[in-house]
Amino acid sequence: MNGVDLTDIKIANHSIYQSLTITNKNITSKEVPLAQFKRVALMECDKPDIKRFLSGGYDFIYTYHFQDKSQIEVRLGAKDCQ
Repeated sequence: MNGVDLTDIKIANHSIYQSLTITNKNITSKEVPLAQFKRVALMECDKPDIKRFLSGGYDFIYTYHFQDKSQIEVRLGAKDCQ
């Protein structure tokens, strides 16, 4: 996704946490529906590395941080990718 920087990755309790920063200060969490971020996460389902982790029982938690200090969290699990 353009305008997004991966700022941190952590693995804990069968979850992979990815923190991403939206670099465009004109985009806020109020302007972008949560469903749009979920669609972006669902595009990951076809990637072999993601599939391997999901089938191993891991969830992905994506936290998007906006320049106005708001954030959106999206969880992706194996059930989401069926």
